[in-house]
Formats: sequence, C-alpha cells, structure tokens
Amino acid sequence: MSSPPKDFDILIHSKEDCKYCKLSKEFLDERGIKYKVENHLDKLERLEFLEELTMEAKRNDPPTNTFPQIFINGKRIGGYNELQTFFSFNGDNDF
Repeated sequence: MSSPPKDFDILIHSKEDCKYCKLSKEFLDERGIKYKVENHLDKLERLEFLEELTMEAKRNDPPTNTFPQIFINGKRIGGYNELQTFFSFNGDNDF
C-alpha cells in the first residue's frame, strides 16, 4: 500500500453514537488517511452548526441535516456516502 497524498486536509464533524461517523473514520483508517475530528457533543451546538451549514449551502450541495459533515481541503463534501464517492473518483486504488 502506498502512502496517501499529503494534500488532503480532512475534517470530520462528528457526534456520539453516530453509525456513519464511525464508518467514515474506519473508511479513512483502513486506507491510512489522516484526518481531524471535531465532536459536537451538545445538542444545541449541533443544531446551530447544522443551521449554519444550511444557510451556507448552495442548491446542489449534499444534505446539511445529518452527521457526519466532512470537509476536504476546506470544502464540504457531505457525509459517509460522499466520502466514499470522493475517494472512488480521486484514486482510492492508490491507497
């Protein structure tokens, strides 16, 4: 397995007891890809975070009402499914 590219800056906005948050981390761990996690533990803070994303979202952006919310190189890509899609189009086989 080759080293993953160093130009991916990945941030996962996560919450406790989130199946897809866990799957996202496992997906990256299995490929040796480093990432940062920002846990949103407080319910009110989570709602405010999601509301802010909704206000910033453009028409064709992925949904903003669920966790995880994943950012790669500062751009929100969406959640777990979008993470898989991103790496399938960006050389998952290279990992």
